[in-house]
Amino acid sequence: APLSLNGIGDLINIQYKKRIEIIASLHAELSQKPSRSRWCLEKDDLPCLNAWTRE
Repeated sequence: APLSLNGIGDLINIQYKKRIEIIASLHAELSQKPSRSRWCLEKDDLPCLNAWTRE
């Protein structure tokens, strides 16, 4: 069955909360690191953050 608008809203909400948690958990560590991580954080760019933290 296709997702209702409600279902899509819930999915977006879950992803958003997860994103907030990821950023919050990385923020303290990243804020002590060089400018590249800060640039990623300011752009709210999770792929950029994830790639950077794996290096």
